[in-house]
Amino acid sequence: MTGSRTRTGRVGEHFVAYLIEQAGLEASRVDGACDLHVTLRSGRVLRVEVKTATKVTGHKYKFYCANFEADVFALVAINDHPLVRFLEEKNMPPYSLHKDEFTQEKQDADLQWITNLD
Repeated sequence: MTGSRTRTGRVGEHFVAYLIEQAGLEASRVDGACDLHVTLRSGRVLRVEVKTATKVTGHKYKFYCANFEADVFALVAINDHPLVRFLEEKNMPPYSLHKDEFTQEKQDADLQWITNLD
């Protein structure tokens, strides 16, 4: 089971890196206090922690997001089509996010927000 969760997490990390690169920023996978370093247009490096969920429980995706050193969390919901929400640490939900929060429109808006950061 642990190997399966690790692989699922890696899939989420690579998917988020792909989206960030497609948006015109540089993303590097790192192993350490966070999962990705994203270089903003200003040159500032953003620490991104990626959390991936594959099933809905009670209309929510559950994520464990405590005790991480990150500027932004990328929450990946993998179902028929993977979708991502980018949230600042201060805006993180305690443990879960309703499935209706994962839409293409919200993902696009979050990516636009990331690309406009300084």
